Amino acid sequence: MFVHDDLDSVDTECWDAHMDVNARSPMLMIRALNQQLDDDGRACVVNVLDQKIAEPNPDHLSYTASRYAMLGLTDALARGLAPRIRVNAVAPGHTMPSDDQSEAGFARAQSDTPLGRGPTPEDVADAVSYLMGAEAVTGQVLFVDSGERFLSRARDVLFETE
Repeated sequence: MFVHDDLDSVDTECWDAHMDVNARSPMLMIRALNQQLDDDGRACVVNVLDQKIAEPNPDHLSYTASRYAMLGLTDALARGLAPRIRVNAVAPGHTMPSDDQSEAGFARAQSDTPLGRGPTPEDVADAVSYLMGAEAVTGQVLFVDSGERFLSRARDVLFETE
Protein backbone atom coordinates (compact mmCIF):
# COMPACT_ATOMS: atom_id res chain seq x y z
CA MET A 1 0.00 0.00 0.00
CA PHE A 2 1.32 3.42 -0.95
CA VAL A 3 -1.02 6.32 -0.19
CA HIS A 4 0.26 9.84 0.39
CA ASP A 5 -0.06 11.40 3.82
CA ASP A 6 2.09 13.60 6.00
CA LEU A 7 2.03 14.72 9.60
CA ASP A 8 -0.87 17.11 8.99
CA SER A 9 -3.03 14.63 7.07
CA VAL A 10 -2.23 11.26 8.67
CA ASP A 11 -5.16 9.53 10.32
CA THR A 12 -5.54 6.22 12.11
CA GLU A 13 -7.36 4.58 9.20
CA CYS A 14 -4.55 5.26 6.72
CA TRP A 15 -1.86 4.43 9.30
CA ASP A 16 -3.50 1.11 10.22
CA ALA A 17 -4.08 0.17 6.57
CA HIS A 18 -0.41 0.72 5.72
CA MET A 19 0.72 -1.26 8.76
CA ASP A 20 -1.72 -4.09 8.02
CA VAL A 21 -0.65 -4.53 4.41
CA ASN A 22 3.03 -3.58 4.57
CA ALA A 23 4.11 -4.97 7.96
CA ARG A 24 1.55 -7.12 9.78
CA SER A 25 0.63 -9.36 6.83
CA PRO A 26 4.26 -10.20 5.92
CA MET A 27 5.00 -10.90 9.60
CA LEU A 28 2.01 -13.26 9.81
CA MET A 29 3.17 -15.07 6.66
CA ILE A 30 6.64 -15.51 8.16
CA ARG A 31 5.05 -16.87 11.34
CA ALA A 32 3.00 -19.36 9.30
CA LEU A 33 6.16 -20.47 7.45
CA ASN A 34 7.97 -20.94 10.75
CA GLN A 35 5.10 -22.98 12.19
CA GLN A 36 4.83 -25.32 9.21
CA LEU A 37 8.56 -25.88 8.72
CA ASP A 38 9.79 -29.31 9.78
CA ASP A 39 12.35 -29.44 12.60
CA ASP A 40 15.17 -30.05 10.14
CA GLY A 41 13.73 -27.77 7.45
CA ARG A 42 15.38 -24.65 6.10
CA ALA A 43 13.80 -21.64 4.41
CA CYS A 44 14.52 -18.11 3.27
CA VAL A 45 12.39 -14.97 3.36
CA VAL A 46 13.10 -11.80 1.38
CA ASN A 47 11.07 -8.82 2.55
CA VAL A 48 10.42 -5.81 0.32
CA LEU A 49 11.32 -2.44 1.84
CA ASP A 50 12.05 0.86 0.08
CA GLN A 51 15.19 2.93 -0.43
CA LYS A 52 13.39 5.63 1.63
CA ILE A 53 14.62 3.83 4.77
CA ALA A 54 18.11 5.17 4.03
CA GLU A 55 17.04 8.75 3.37
CA PRO A 56 13.54 9.37 4.76
CA ASN A 57 11.44 12.44 4.14
CA PRO A 58 8.09 13.46 5.66
CA ASP A 59 6.00 12.52 2.62
CA HIS A 60 4.08 9.22 2.60
CA LEU A 61 4.49 9.10 6.37
CA SER A 62 2.37 6.00 7.08
CA TYR A 63 3.99 4.14 4.21
CA THR A 64 7.48 5.06 5.39
CA ALA A 65 6.68 4.00 8.97
CA SER A 66 5.42 0.65 7.69
CA ARG A 67 8.69 0.12 5.81
CA TYR A 68 10.65 0.91 8.98
CA ALA A 69 8.48 -1.63 10.81
CA MET A 70 9.48 -4.25 8.22
CA LEU A 71 13.13 -3.24 8.56
CA GLY A 72 12.90 -3.90 12.29
CA LEU A 73 11.11 -7.19 11.73
CA THR A 74 13.73 -8.23 9.18
CA ASP A 75 16.49 -7.68 11.71
CA ALA A 76 14.66 -9.21 14.69
CA LEU A 77 13.48 -12.26 12.78
CA ALA A 78 16.85 -12.85 11.14
CA ARG A 79 18.30 -13.08 14.64
CA GLY A 80 15.43 -15.06 16.12
CA LEU A 81 14.74 -17.58 13.36
CA ALA A 82 18.32 -18.54 12.47
CA PRO A 83 19.48 -21.08 11.52
CA ARG A 84 16.16 -22.49 10.24
CA ILE A 85 14.99 -19.40 8.38
CA ARG A 86 17.21 -16.76 6.81
CA VAL A 87 15.51 -13.36 6.65
CA ASN A 88 16.76 -10.63 4.32
CA ALA A 89 15.25 -7.71 2.42
CA VAL A 90 15.53 -5.73 -0.78
CA ALA A 91 15.06 -1.96 -0.79
CA PRO A 92 14.11 -0.88 -4.31
CA GLY A 93 14.35 2.62 -5.60
CA HIS A 94 11.83 4.22 -7.95
CA THR A 95 10.97 1.11 -9.97
CA MET A 96 7.39 1.78 -11.08
CA PRO A 97 5.50 5.05 -11.50
CA SER A 98 3.30 6.24 -8.65
CA ASP A 99 -0.43 6.55 -9.34
CA ASP A 100 -0.16 10.35 -9.43
CA GLN A 101 3.03 10.48 -11.48
CA SER A 102 3.26 11.42 -15.14
CA GLU A 103 5.32 9.43 -17.63
CA ALA A 104 7.72 12.38 -17.89
CA GLY A 105 8.05 12.58 -14.10
CA PHE A 106 8.75 8.86 -13.87
CA ALA A 107 11.36 9.07 -16.66
CA ARG A 108 13.03 11.98 -14.85
CA ALA A 109 13.04 10.08 -11.54
CA GLN A 110 14.60 7.09 -13.28
CA SER A 111 17.32 9.13 -15.03
CA ASP A 112 18.12 11.42 -12.07
CA THR A 113 20.07 8.75 -10.18
CA PRO A 114 23.81 8.38 -9.74
CA LEU A 115 23.75 5.50 -12.23
CA GLY A 116 21.68 7.50 -14.74
CA ARG A 117 18.99 4.81 -14.87
CA GLY A 118 16.42 3.54 -12.49
CA PRO A 119 16.01 -0.02 -11.34
CA THR A 120 13.68 -2.28 -13.27
CA PRO A 121 11.43 -4.98 -11.81
CA GLU A 122 13.92 -7.46 -13.27
CA ASP A 123 16.74 -5.82 -11.27
CA VAL A 124 14.70 -6.28 -8.09
CA ALA A 125 13.92 -9.90 -9.03
CA ASP A 126 17.65 -10.54 -9.61
CA ALA A 127 18.43 -9.21 -6.12
CA VAL A 128 15.72 -11.42 -4.58
CA SER A 129 17.11 -14.40 -6.48
CA TYR A 130 20.60 -13.67 -5.17
CA LEU A 131 19.39 -13.45 -1.57
CA MET A 132 17.37 -16.65 -1.91
CA GLY A 133 20.49 -18.54 -2.96
CA ALA A 134 23.03 -16.86 -0.68
CA GLU A 135 23.03 -19.43 2.11
CA ALA A 136 25.56 -17.52 4.24
CA VAL A 137 23.53 -14.28 4.22
CA THR A 138 20.88 -13.29 6.76
CA GLY A 139 19.69 -10.01 8.22
CA GLN A 140 20.85 -7.97 5.23
CA VAL A 141 19.17 -5.24 3.23
CA LEU A 142 20.19 -5.07 -0.42
CA PHE A 143 19.48 -1.66 -1.96
CA VAL A 144 18.38 -1.89 -5.60
CA ASP A 145 18.02 1.82 -6.22
CA SER A 146 20.67 2.91 -8.72
CA GLY A 147 22.07 5.02 -5.88
CA GLU A 148 18.83 7.02 -5.43
CA ARG A 149 19.28 7.01 -1.64
CA PHE A 150 22.35 9.23 -2.04
CA LEU A 151 20.33 12.12 -3.51
CA SER A 152 19.17 13.48 -0.14
CA ARG A 153 15.74 14.54 -1.34
CA ALA A 154 13.81 16.91 0.91
CA ARG A 155 10.51 15.60 -0.49
CA ASP A 156 9.36 12.37 -2.05
CA VAL A 157 10.68 11.81 -5.57
CA LEU A 158 7.14 12.29 -6.90
CA PHE A 159 7.14 15.92 -5.79
CA GLU A 160 10.68 16.61 -6.94
CA THR A 161 10.29 15.26 -10.47
CA GLU A 162 6.87 16.55 -11.51
